[in-house]
Amino acid sequence: MATLNDIKTCLQGREVVAMEELAQHLQMDPATVRDRLSHWMRKGKVKMIKISGSCQSGCSGCPTGSRDEAYTWISDAEKRP
Repeated sequence: MATLNDIKTCLQGREVVAMEELAQHLQMDPATVRDRLSHWMRKGKVKMIKISGSCQSGCSGCPTGSRDEAYTWISDAEKRP
């Protein structure tokens, strides 16, 4: 089971990470990842990005809503005015 620091490390290493990719990397279901991400979002360290034009294939191969969201880590430098 991934820790909060595992999520932090994963996001800090990349500019933007899609929910599906994050869940696969952490070997967790998207609902659990969202729950963990809420900790970092409350602290102002993570921002969710809605992705438009996501998969249109309709294969139902991914968990609901996981393909149209991505997350990014907000560095301290980005918070400065």
